[in-house]
Amino acid sequence: MIHLFDVDGTLTDARQKINPDFEHFLKGFCNSNLVYLVTGSDIEKVYEQLGTELVDKKILGVFANMGNVFYAQGKLISKNHFVVQETVIEELEKIVDTYSLLKTGNHIEYRTGMINFSLIGRNATQEQRQQYANDPEAQRIRNNVCKYLKDLFDGQNLGIEVCLGGQISLDIQPKGRDKRQAVSWLRDRMPSTKITFYGDRTEEGGNDHAVAVEVLKHGGIVHQVTGWQHTQELLKKLNVKWVK
Repeated sequence: MIHLFDVDGTLTDARQKINPDFEHFLKGFCNSNLVYLVTGSDIEKVYEQLGTELVDKKILGVFANMGNVFYAQGKLISKNHFVVQETVIEELEKIVDTYSLLKTGNHIEYRTGMINFSLIGRNATQEQRQQYANDPEAQRIRNNVCKYLKDLFDGQNLGIEVCLGGQISLDIQPKGRDKRQAVSWLRDRMPSTKITFYGDRTEEGGNDHAVAVEVLKHGGIVHQVTGWQHTQELLKKLNVKWVK
């Protein structure tokens, strides 16, 4: 069995470092299980949250940037490129000017193979992020902007998809170049091995939805989790060996 994990909201609180006790548990789990990560974050953020020992020595591979970059044991294996039309950037800038309830800066973050777009801005403090995530009006606007951009890009035949990211953002990438890429890569190399996926945004419109659908299509298992504590509970119930 391959265990494929999202990061934010699944192994850690959003943009926070992993809980030390869970880190110890996860290292033991990795010692005797096939573990991969798939995340919208770039590899630098993954290292910040999980640490070098876990990422490079315990986890077998990281599909970062929505699967558009793949690292294994600290080495870059592959990456995709995304040339963004200027009209897309202009539209995002216009939306920030129109809809942002609070502007903290770094609203359009370019990542390899994708863009992360945040109305509040990625420079927000943890307190501001939490307030934004818990604000029904802010989330209503974020959902509406997500739908608006989907319809706009589809209408313009740009071949771009948009989905809800973590607490505060939207992920934008070429159609099909989302987290489902991780499943294709794993199945190409281990076609007879089932995949279990753990993610917090598996609902339609969430950035875990496509990978969840792909896992289920090939007979795997999907767990929608509510946080790292839930993930740990699920792992403890598995009838698999793990070594401290």
